[in-house]
Amino acid sequence: MTVEQQKWEELRGRVDAPHRPGSATSSTGVARQSPWRRGLQSPIGLFLFWVPLALILIWAVFAKSYVAYLSDADPALAVRVTSADPAAFLNLAQLEMKRLAQAPASPVPGQSAPAAKDGDTNIIAKLSAKPEEQAQLSAWAKAALRKDPLNAQAFRILGQVAASESNEKLTGSFMQAASRRSLRESAAIYWIMLKAYEERDYRTAIDLADILLRTRPNSAQYVVPVLGKIAETENDGGELQRLLAANPPWRREFLDRLPANITDARTPLKIMLGLKDSPVPPSADDLKRYLNFLTSKGFHELAYYAWLQFLPPEELGKVGLLYNGDFESTPSGLPFDWTFKEGAGVSIKIDERSDSEGGKALVLDFGAGRVSELGVTQLVTLPPGHYRFEGRTNIDVVSQRGLQWRITCSNKAKTRIAESPVARGFSKDWESFAFPFTVPDEDCRAQYVELAFDARWASEQFISGTIWYDDLAIVQDQPSPPE
Repeated sequence: MTVEQQKWEELRGRVDAPHRPGSATSSTGVARQSPWRRGLQSPIGLFLFWVPLALILIWAVFAKSYVAYLSDADPALAVRVTSADPAAFLNLAQLEMKRLAQAPASPVPGQSAPAAKDGDTNIIAKLSAKPEEQAQLSAWAKAALRKDPLNAQAFRILGQVAASESNEKLTGSFMQAASRRSLRESAAIYWIMLKAYEERDYRTAIDLADILLRTRPNSAQYVVPVLGKIAETENDGGELQRLLAANPPWRREFLDRLPANITDARTPLKIMLGLKDSPVPPSADDLKRYLNFLTSKGFHELAYYAWLQFLPPEELGKVGLLYNGDFESTPSGLPFDWTFKEGAGVSIKIDERSDSEGGKALVLDFGAGRVSELGVTQLVTLPPGHYRFEGRTNIDVVSQRGLQWRITCSNKAKTRIAESPVARGFSKDWESFAFPFTVPDEDCRAQYVELAFDARWASEQFISGTIWYDDLAIVQDQPSPPE
């Protein structure tokens, strides 16, 4: 390196040295560290700098987490520790509102509300609060809003306080503000839904009901009564029908609860018929629950009509006084079809016949032990008159009591009006059997056809073997002329 280059490097070092942090230039032009930097890099300096910083950070994290914990565990203490946490004020208000909650408000005017379950008071409960208690609730909600101006829960609390003061205009303003900020403020959504229903704005009421049922499924007991009233309105049922056709996640529970929340038993049938040709028609369970509701209320004719509406076209031609007596169709388990109930020691099924006639038949296969109960049942609706029950059977059964067919009225007394001879023993081939019966004029609007095993005590419950039934039918019969 030449002398000129050495001088140039020395000059550049003197110029750059003052601009490097923590450096200084000695009289010889060599950069040196400042005393502050040398002190900071010493062990004592590191301790005095980093330990306080770490303690500050730890305290900040602990204080924030502790206050967040107290907001749920002890909101009153959280407010005393710090007034900067809106959740503490809201939790205080929520606890007080739970204490002041009255009996649930009626979902529909003129109709009693279901009992509120734990956690439901924020949906429908009114507040029974004194003026000073109302003022305290408002103060807590407003304190939360000062820290979090967009807090939907605080607006909802103010709305409920205004409702307890019977200030409907202010209640509506706060509830609307809460619903705009969060669709999960169920009390606000519910209040607005009821208001829309009262004003006959059914489209808005249905939309809000959909929101409630999607965000809070346990609100169905409060929302379905409103939808039930809308469904019974002839001119405004279309919007609800279209929503149900889209198969919302709450449709099944709605159809299940609907019969208990209507005044016209035909309303669920109207809805299900409207869904029949939709991409997701009513299921067999939906229809079964409705038919069971109708039969439990004694509406057997309407139940039978509803059942016919959902039969496949190819099955309608086979409908007689007794349905599916040849067992060629798989039983649906609905009331006007065969229903099977198996007890211990018996197997009930429909199987192929092995004889030359072919086809299918009902077969009961018994083990070698006791059979406490069995059930082969079909509900029929026979008008008063004379009838004959007939069929064919193939028997290979060892039993003291045997089996027999019975006809019983579906009234409260379960009046037995006929029974077949007892079937037991052994038959080489299929045998025909028949017995007459008469449906009385009074208190027997529907009847049960039942295959029974009537063991009176434990020793008679032993039964073994197999029995087949086929070609069962009920035909009208003319009474024999008097002698």
